[in-house]
Amino acid sequence: MQKIQKIGLSKREMKLPLSIILISSICLIFSNCNPDEKREIDIENISFKTTDASSLFFKNIRLPYYTVEENSETGLKIYRFKDELETRDDNYLGYAIVHAWKMDRAYLTIEQGGNLEGLETINLEYNLNDEVQTISYEQSNAAEQARFAAKVYNLLSKGGNFSLIQENEKSSLWDNSQRKEAIRILMYDFFNLTGNF
Repeated sequence: MQKIQKIGLSKREMKLPLSIILISSICLIFSNCNPDEKREIDIENISFKTTDASSLFFKNIRLPYYTVEENSETGLKIYRFKDELETRDDNYLGYAIVHAWKMDRAYLTIEQGGNLEGLETINLEYNLNDEVQTISYEQSNAAEQARFAAKVYNLLSKGGNFSLIQENEKSSLWDNSQRKEAIRILMYDFFNLTGNF
């Protein structure tokens, strides 16, 4: 057996670089797992294509935060963010990620419940510092749903409040911060999965 020569560092001196490396690695991991709130989506150039890398990242890092509904025959997986599901009330407007893994594509779909179920036109009013903006969505294809979601995501990232306008009446939408953050994170995960950042 060969003896290993000491390089002149005490055990205490050797532990310091290892501690720095460990702390730096933990900080790096946490900074990459926290969805960036300031990035905006380019509404006109939305991609639905997933890559092996983005799918693996989602599966290994983000999937524990989701419920999964799978149809192996069609190759579709529907992901619903657990925090978003927990904050849904009787009348909700939410989202789910539909991953067509056989085709390397993912889509964001709108889910409605209660009085909002079957609503064909969605009109949202966004208010930040008394600046009001209205965005609308009419039931359409996946590209239009993604554009609407991108507009919502960009506004959610700025803060402010949303109201649903229905028959000239306004009702608060995503009125608690936990619900708003859950919707924003789900959208972030979709846009990250499809390479829109």
